[in-house]
Amino acid sequence: MAIAPQVFQLDDEKKAVVIDPDGDTEENIWAAAEACPPKAIILDDDQGNQMFP
Repeated sequence: MAIAPQVFQLDDEKKAVVIDPDGDTEENIWAAAEACPPKAIILDDDQGNQMFP
């Protein structure tokens, strides 16, 4: 959320959720995923194929 706050927000359970998948650049979204310690952010391509982690 610190890297792409327009994309991710904490829900009531303090879990990060996507609020706007187009809210930041692809580079910042990748950086947010790579910086997530438990690797909880999963990035998929337009066909649903997992690209990260």
